[in-house]
Amino acid sequence: RGEARGEANREKSEGEADSWERNLKDTSELNSSDFDNLTDKGTVKVNQAGSDRPPTNDPNSFLRTENGEHVFVYDDNGDLIYDISSSRVKGFKINTNPAGKKFLSPYKLDGPVPQFILDLFGW
Repeated sequence: RGEARGEANREKSEGEADSWERNLKDTSELNSSDFDNLTDKGTVKVNQAGSDRPPTNDPNSFLRTENGEHVFVYDDNGDLIYDISSSRVKGFKINTNPAGKKFLSPYKLDGPVPQFILDLFGW
């Protein structure tokens, strides 16, 4: 279900067999195998709004906020792809200006946080 559509939206890194899928609409579209090999890179302190979250990190990694309420997930290019809490998943669209600078645009995915994510991050 949805694989053909998903393949069209899939951004793949050079030489990568599997890749994170951006611009999903619903949490039911999240691929659990993308989360299987994430590396825990520790904690990060962010402001209350989370607007100063790191836009990049090591590829296929995650950071937790100091209070443990949010997890920032980074794709195989090291770009922020998800901001996850126990109650919602925010995705990030990447817009690139003519000079090549990337800008992240957050949006909320429809649907509940999948159980595999709640289990993975201990919620």
